[in-house]
Amino acid sequence: EYLDAMPESQKAIYYASADTLKRAISLPQCEEVRKRGFSLIYLTCPLDEMVLSALGDQDGKRFCNVVTDDLGFDTDEEKKAAEERDIENRELLDLVKESVGEGLSKVKLSNKLASRPCALTTEGGVTLEMERYFRYGPSEEMRTVRATRVLELNPEHPAFSALQSAFTDNRDKAAHLAQVLYALAELSAGVELEDPAAFTDAVTELF
Repeated sequence: EYLDAMPESQKAIYYASADTLKRAISLPQCEEVRKRGFSLIYLTCPLDEMVLSALGDQDGKRFCNVVTDDLGFDTDEEKKAAEERDIENRELLDLVKESVGEGLSKVKLSNKLASRPCALTTEGGVTLEMERYFRYGPSEEMRTVRATRVLELNPEHPAFSALQSAFTDNRDKAAHLAQVLYALAELSAGVELEDPAAFTDAVTELF
């Protein structure tokens, strides 16, 4: 049914996974897909996500996880420009990563985000939904499985402009902004904050 309803310009079957339908619909990465008039399949069970990942495609149309996969919207020139933009902002992105700490693997600027300032994604075979599933597994080894976290920042959002200004004028403020943005990305992704008090302190420091 999804394939039959797809416009000719659509190259992939887009899906989003979360623990509830409402949270899946509200994921920041879904905005750009809907903005282009494409529908999404919303998954509320981690096993569904694993099945689609294993299947790979349906009748030649690849399954695309909007959180972790390339949406296929950017041209080669746009991808090259994005890489150059990351290089230009490397010192700032490094500060964000250092401010957040060990739990964050990478920080990059994103082309996936429309109106949201940031989003949490992953690299590798384990997604946040899989991590949530494994967390309640029968073995200790399974319960320690963690996704490799990546923070994506929207370079067109006022929050990023504020981060850039703070990086230039007040590195301590920039560090607090980085911590707040990461926590916001976690909340949007449905990840429970490990230290709510630290988040509260980081927000308070901005006043």
